[in-house]
Amino acid sequence: MRNRSLLAVVVMLVVGMAFTAGIGSGAVRAQDDAALSAAVVGGSCESPGDVAGELRDLAPAEGGVLTSFTRVDLPIDDLTGAGYAIVVTSDGNTAACGDISGSGNDVYVAVTSQSDAGYGGVAWLHARDAQTQVSLFISQGLGGGGGGDNNNGVEPPSDETPEPPADDTPEAKPTRTPKAKPTEETNQGQGEGTTYTSPTFGYTVTYDETWEVVEEQTTPTDNGPQDFLKLTNRTSFAYFYTNGADESFPIEQLPQILQSRLEGGEGITNVEVRTDDNGDEITGSDDTSAWVAFNFTWTNQDGKEFELYDYYHGYKIPGQGAVLIFLNEGLQRAYDQQAPAREALENSINIPG
Repeated sequence: MRNRSLLAVVVMLVVGMAFTAGIGSGAVRAQDDAALSAAVVGGSCESPGDVAGELRDLAPAEGGVLTSFTRVDLPIDDLTGAGYAIVVTSDGNTAACGDISGSGNDVYVAVTSQSDAGYGGVAWLHARDAQTQVSLFISQGLGGGGGGDNNNGVEPPSDETPEPPADDTPEAKPTRTPKAKPTEETNQGQGEGTTYTSPTFGYTVTYDETWEVVEEQTTPTDNGPQDFLKLTNRTSFAYFYTNGADESFPIEQLPQILQSRLEGGEGITNVEVRTDDNGDEITGSDDTSAWVAFNFTWTNQDGKEFELYDYYHGYKIPGQGAVLIFLNEGLQRAYDQQAPAREALENSINIPG
């Protein structure tokens, strides 16, 4: 059994998700330049009815698959028992569709092609109390198949990140089974905002209307669930990611570990700790957290270079054998401009215990 650790999470964030998202991207376009959108509708693919829940725009992930992650205000039992379908449209025309059926807290729906474009894939429905998390994976060439039970041979996304060196890997403790809590509107004394509650670890993050959710999910791993939240304000991205880590994990070493991993990332060069106006490096730690800011160059597969920054703040979650990583990423020229938004997110973090 592979050991999942904080360092494995760092590798995934740095090499995987963080640098394939695209900085300041606008509307996503599919391979034939036709915009794809999706929704949960009443009825069936043969006889679709009204929209019951809009799904987030499909966005390209690593490998070219288009993804969408949305929480809809319907319990999973209603979706599977009352006649609903997932419809993917291209310029108003149905490109793919899947009738929702099955039972349980995790249901997998084959979304089959309905046009010559050949778009299709799978939707993963995950129960979240009175809501349902809908994770949609669509690509050309995945249009075959049928049916919609909850055992189509598709597994939830897993953490397949590289194994870190043994010397730096903290021992991970199993985490408790998550009990999902819905995102809610709240007032924290700093203006109205939306509060995300980590279903596994109970920490909260409050963000205002300038941020929108790109992805929110809990992924099962060998060491228990990992909670993940990704936000964007169209200038930078904010990530909140948890992972098991031993209580004795040396949090003060996190900046050095992050720098080492960043320097080994594919397409990444010129890594350096960012300095403030006084020329001092932006890094430090206390008893329960550590922080660091990096400048670096990332070159994508087309040879285009981006001058990016990464600001990390890692927090121990006491009594739960876990670490929370907050990552803010954007173009280097936007670092100072994004400081108020970044600090507001930091100040809103509330860790139990």
